[in-house]
Amino acid sequence: MSSSSRRGARWLTLMAAMAVLIAVIMLLGAVEDTADVTQAEAVSTPPVVTVEPLSVGDHQARVEVLAEVKPRWNADLKAEVGGLVVKVDDRALAGNRVQQGDPLAVIEDTRYQAELAEAEQLFREAQLAAEQAEYASRVARRQFSRAGEQPPNDLALQLPQLDIAKAAVDAAQARLNLARRQLRQTVIRAPYSGYVIRRYVSPGQMVMTGDPVANLIGDRHQDIEVRLSRAQWQLLAQPLAGQSVAILDDQGERLGKAVVRQAGGYLDETTRQYVVHLSDLVLEQDESRVLVGDLVTVRFDGRVVSNSLSIPATALTAEGAFWWVEGDDILAKSPASVVARLEDRVLVQAPEARAQWQVVALPMASYLPGQRVRPRVREVR
Repeated sequence: MSSSSRRGARWLTLMAAMAVLIAVIMLLGAVEDTADVTQAEAVSTPPVVTVEPLSVGDHQARVEVLAEVKPRWNADLKAEVGGLVVKVDDRALAGNRVQQGDPLAVIEDTRYQAELAEAEQLFREAQLAAEQAEYASRVARRQFSRAGEQPPNDLALQLPQLDIAKAAVDAAQARLNLARRQLRQTVIRAPYSGYVIRRYVSPGQMVMTGDPVANLIGDRHQDIEVRLSRAQWQLLAQPLAGQSVAILDDQGERLGKAVVRQAGGYLDETTRQYVVHLSDLVLEQDESRVLVGDLVTVRFDGRVVSNSLSIPATALTAEGAFWWVEGDDILAKSPASVVARLEDRVLVQAPEARAQWQVVALPMASYLPGQRVRPRVREVR
C-alpha cells in the first residue's frame, strides 16, 4: 500500500472516533435533561439532654479541707547530764509504745553520786554554821539584857553573821536539790505516753548535756491544723472558735468531731492562708481508724448563701461553666460563680433573676448556645 493510502486510512479512523465521541456526548445531555431530580431535605433530630429542675433559694455553704492529724506532743528527748550510756532499754527502740515514766536509757552515775554526797555534806555544814550563828546571837542578846544596856548596832548582836549563815543554808539546799535532780536524770524517762519514732544513742556512747536521745510523739491527744483560703474563710460563720466540726475519712465517712480551739489569729507566712487549730478530737467508733499522720477531711458548716443554686458537680464544664435549658428547649450557657462545694454538689450564684432552672446534668463538649434540644428530667437526689 502506498504512503498516501495509509494516511487516508488514518484520517478516516480519526474522523470516525470523533463522530462516536460527539454522539455519546449528545446522548448524555439528552438523558440529563429528561431525568427527574428529587432533592431530599435532611431532617435533623434535636439531641436529648438530661436536666435537673432546680429552684433558686438560700443554701448553707460548707467548706471541706484536707488536713493532717498531728500529735499534740512531739519532742526530741535530750540528755540533761553528760556521761557514758550504760544501757538502752528495749522500749526505746523505734516503733515501740512507752508509758509515761518508762526508762529509755541510763547514763553512768558514779560522778553524780559523788556530787550528791558532797552537796549533802555542804548542806549539813551550812546548817551547823547557821545554828552556831543563831546561838551566838541569842547569847549576845542575853548579855546586853543582863547588863541593862542597849546594843549599839546589829553587829553587836551578830545579826549579819546570822543572815549570812541562813543564806548559806539556802544556797547549800539549792545545790543539794540540783545534785539530786542530776542523779535522777541519769535515767532518761518518757515524759508522756506515746511512740518512739527515732533512737539516737547506743550503749557505750558518750553523750553531752543537750545531746538528743530519742524522738517521742504522744498518743493521748491529737490536734489538727487547717489552712483556709480567704474565700473559704469568708464563707464561715464567725466567731469560729468553739464551734464543732465534722471529721471525715478518705471515703467521706464520718469519723468523729473536733472543736475549733483557735481560728484566724494569724496567716501562714508561706501560703498567706488563715490557720485554724482543732483540738479535742473525739472518734465515734474505733479509735484505731485515725492515726498520727492520717489525712482527714474537715467539714465546716458555713453561712447561708442567698440567691444560689445547688447544681450537680457533673454539671460544671472543664472551663468552669454550666448549661441550662431555657424556654422553647433552647440551650444557654453561663460562667459558674462557684461559692462552695458540697460533696457531689456545687453551690453557685444564680446568673439570672429567675426562680426555676433546668440545669444540664451531663453537658457535652459539642453543645452550642441557642441549640434546640429535647430535655429529659431526672429526679434531684
